[in-house]
Amino acid sequence: MSDKIRRRFPVGDPRTSAEQYHQDMFQRRQTHTVSLRKERKEERLWRRRRQPPQSTSDRAVTVGELMQQYNLFLDNPHEVDKLKVLQTSMAVDSSSTHHFLQQLIDNPDLEARNRLLIASLQKVLEAKFGTMDAIGKASFNVLMDVTFSSLNAPKPSADDYYGMPALRWSDIVQEDELLMNLLVDWLQIPSANEESVGYVCIILGNLLHDSVKAIPFLMSAWGAIVKQLPFSSYLCATLIREDSTHLGASFLYDLTPGKLAILLRESSTAEDASFILEGLCRREEGAVQILCGSLKLIYTIVAALEESMNSSNTPVLVPLLRATRNMFRRSPHAKDLLSHPSFLPTVSRIMEQETELVSLEVASALFSWNGTHGNDEFGTVLVETLMPVLVRIITSSSASFPWKRDAAWAVCDSLHHEWSVEHHAVSPQAKGISVAWLSTQWTVPQSDFVRSLTDLLSSPDMEAVVSALQILDVLLRMVQTTQQIFESAGGVDRLDMICERGGEGSFSDFASVLAADLLDDLFEKDIEEDSIIAPSRGDNEFVFGVVEPQNAFDFGVGSQPGPGRGRGLTIPAWMQQSKR
Repeated sequence: MSDKIRRRFPVGDPRTSAEQYHQDMFQRRQTHTVSLRKERKEERLWRRRRQPPQSTSDRAVTVGELMQQYNLFLDNPHEVDKLKVLQTSMAVDSSSTHHFLQQLIDNPDLEARNRLLIASLQKVLEAKFGTMDAIGKASFNVLMDVTFSSLNAPKPSADDYYGMPALRWSDIVQEDELLMNLLVDWLQIPSANEESVGYVCIILGNLLHDSVKAIPFLMSAWGAIVKQLPFSSYLCATLIREDSTHLGASFLYDLTPGKLAILLRESSTAEDASFILEGLCRREEGAVQILCGSLKLIYTIVAALEESMNSSNTPVLVPLLRATRNMFRRSPHAKDLLSHPSFLPTVSRIMEQETELVSLEVASALFSWNGTHGNDEFGTVLVETLMPVLVRIITSSSASFPWKRDAAWAVCDSLHHEWSVEHHAVSPQAKGISVAWLSTQWTVPQSDFVRSLTDLLSSPDMEAVVSALQILDVLLRMVQTTQQIFESAGGVDRLDMICERGGEGSFSDFASVLAADLLDDLFEKDIEEDSIIAPSRGDNEFVFGVVEPQNAFDFGVGSQPGPGRGRGLTIPAWMQQSKR
């Protein structure tokens, strides 16, 4: 068997039809989509935290008052003092401001007035280009409130796309090319006010979250945006995460790993830097190789992981864990990160806290990376550091099901074997450090570990079933004492149930074949098919056997075993192909 490919379920099975293959690919894309949606949850929370600060004033402002001031300014757009009055009232009550802006955009009769508002703001900012005074600040604040209004508005449903989608504030802003060019040009002014750069970056970041139309404008000014660091860190993070057309190396030409390390060390920009790293590590292997080649960045990542773990800084910790996971998944050059003396102990402590589920994905990626690019030295350190924690999670009575499932996957990835559809016995490559540790060293009673894995076999989640079944396959074949524990825990009945679940998809088919092999090889060795022997026939004796005609029809069964139960047993004579 080859060591180059490690897969959770068999690929290339000749029994799999083209239709089943496409169904499996659809299921994998669907699973990937669900995973991305879960990972975007933190992004949405992060985005909401970027809302402008609310006023502590006790004075309430109604929507009617805001509408009146809105009309006064648009009737006399050259009187900029009225714009300042409108912005002051909008800053008093964010709830009233949101309802006010939503009423404006929902009313088709006010579309021309709304476009006039954006055009008037563009003229004010053009007149104050490169500077920041009270009027310019008021214009930026109104524009920022407008872009936040689009973010907080519910996304259009699927039915809305059959007709004309509802107009949003972000559409009006991005359709004003003069304003968009003005905002981008503002970032290219070397002597621009720091406060104005911060406003521009937040406004453009809000537009990026809502639509990708602004990406061409910003990519043309990427070098200027990087020069405005650290004030443009939020915009850099948003652009890298929202863009899907440019290579990661194109971003790293200006945003070097050294600059990322500086951003990650500063508490004010650590959150943005962690999202930048997470976005870059999702891209091509070349970009990940550039990041892994900077020892300064590697040491900063480990220090930031440890600091965010100690301070429970989830907005920094979660994207950093995803970044390290993707480093080991996408690049063979992550050796320096794994070699850092504090990296594995930090990951182990994060796993012990049982607060960030993605830490188990990091452990799984580490084991897979070592199986392909590592060596026995790395494997020993990985097993001795991470395996005790994974076993404790699987056997813990307080751990939730997702934690037990993902911990089982990590243990499964550590076994380093390539599963074959036709033969599931443990390969020589599987007899490695992880198998030896599971066979001889137990941080918990052996019976607890086997029973916990047996409980996972009855789970409706086939991913949990497959991972637990692969681990049990190794233990039952290599550790004789586990067979009795497995039988007493009702494992044989669960194997029968798994066999009955075959046909539900690639995971269930694989699990059913693996369960059938365990039943045939370990628990039903003594069961043999009864051979039909025809008694000798005398002159007046009745023949109980079945005599095959000379020209019997050939069903094409052949001498090869079929899939499922009994694949390793001797085929009875009556199933053999006649050879005349």
